[in-house]
Amino acid sequence: MVLGVCFKYLKDKEKAEDKTCDIFLSLFEKLKNHQIESFKPWLYTNTKNECLMQLRKRRTYLKQLNGAEKDCGISALELKLLHENKLELLELKLGELKKSQADCLEHFYLKEQSYAEVAANLDMEVKKVKSHIQNGKRKLKLLLSQYDEFNENG
Repeated sequence: MVLGVCFKYLKDKEKAEDKTCDIFLSLFEKLKNHQIESFKPWLYTNTKNECLMQLRKRRTYLKQLNGAEKDCGISALELKLLHENKLELLELKLGELKKSQADCLEHFYLKEQSYAEVAANLDMEVKKVKSHIQNGKRKLKLLLSQYDEFNENG
């Protein structure tokens, strides 16, 4: 059912499969915090909302691309390629951090987990998570500062 709902909204098999995995991963946390009387309708609504949030994020990103294209004369394709290059470089430099810092940054920013969730998932204290995130951000900023696309105006 979850995969079907995801495919209905996202209209892309690969994205639907990814979103299905994300939903099932977050499901265990949500089940701890919610009292659910009717599981199937709750799961359907939760799945639908997750898909709609992803579509909303994509729509916002596309609006930003189009706005930037109008502002500076760069085509949407060029802007998308620049963005992808930045992501690849960011991923590469993330690999140069200590594993604990990279893991904390990934969970906090990419998986959008709270400090408590990161601490629980990585089996460490919340204070340590905050420290790893702060130190990781500082080091990552330093590693990326040598690249023009990551400077203040880039």
